[in-house]
Amino acid sequence: ATKEVAAAIPLLALLYDRTFFAGTFRGAWQARRGVHLALMSAWLLSAALVGDRGGTFGRVPWGTFALTQFDALARYVSLSFWPHPLIFDYGVEWQLGLAALLPGVGVVSVIVIGTLVTLRRRPVWGFLGIWFLAPLAPTSLLPGNRQTISEHRMYLSLAAVLVVAVVLVFVFLRHRPARLRLILVLVTAVALGTLTVRRNHDYRTVIALYRDTAAKRPGNAFAHYNLAKALAESGAPEAALPAYAAALRLEPDMTAAHYNLGNALGALARFPEAAAAFEAALRIDPVHAHAHYNLGNVLIRLGRKPEAKTAFAAAARLAPESVTAHANLGGVLLELGELDAARTALEHARTLNPADPVVH
Repeated sequence: ATKEVAAAIPLLALLYDRTFFAGTFRGAWQARRGVHLALMSAWLLSAALVGDRGGTFGRVPWGTFALTQFDALARYVSLSFWPHPLIFDYGVEWQLGLAALLPGVGVVSVIVIGTLVTLRRRPVWGFLGIWFLAPLAPTSLLPGNRQTISEHRMYLSLAAVLVVAVVLVFVFLRHRPARLRLILVLVTAVALGTLTVRRNHDYRTVIALYRDTAAKRPGNAFAHYNLAKALAESGAPEAALPAYAAALRLEPDMTAAHYNLGNALGALARFPEAAAAFEAALRIDPVHAHAHYNLGNVLIRLGRKPEAKTAFAAAARLAPESVTAHANLGGVLLELGELDAARTALEHARTLNPADPVVH
């Protein structure tokens, strides 16, 4: 119920039974029908849970998303043998035009045709082909993840690629001198180990990871946004500003980038710019309660109390359980001399949190 890849388990279990135990599908079904039916019943749950996988591709036709997966699968295979460059977040990448599609279609076609042929003639190789394809199928066919390409999707399918690679290396080396085999294995292990250490270095902090991602995918707005957010949360709001600017240049309607840019500017006491950022967020998402609330705080700093009252009132309306929204609304009403309205707001805040001394 938590991973789409689970839909592949009943198929892989039946194929494993046929390939390594029963020898035929009929034999596997006759010997362990109950087990396979029990596993297949989980498809009912999978079908019930199929839906919006995040909502970001809700307006994208299924075919547009599916076409991107030819290039994705081809890239996964390439990275399995030559792991460079590794990218944490590819962002959205649509494949448009026949020329861009052909290489990926060619690679996937070879894998699919080879799998279908070997399923009958060389069942073990066919099983490896299905092992590669089946875990990738659910997330390749169901739009919904913000990333159209995600290297981490290979974590199960990679096993099949590695088995094939190991067998091919064994066939190549088995008649070679033992010393040569040892040297080649050691060189390969050191090279791949070095690459692993270097890649782990990119993961040492969130900032380092997104800095690496933004450098490799400069057109990915979310990479710049996440870098900016990590910098701001680490206590470096000024360093975050260029990354927020890059994110908004690429995706001007990113509400979260405007909102968090406002927070960073507020932390730097650049209140007019912070107010403009919160207002930009609210033009895109007028029901963003936190943006209304933080805009109210900034407007107080700018001495614009009537406008702050409007912002806090919107925040209190959109987040009726927020003590601070009602308390700040009451506070600004008090300063404006609107005593009855202030009392109403503060009494509501006291109802929400009777232990708040400021409200009292």
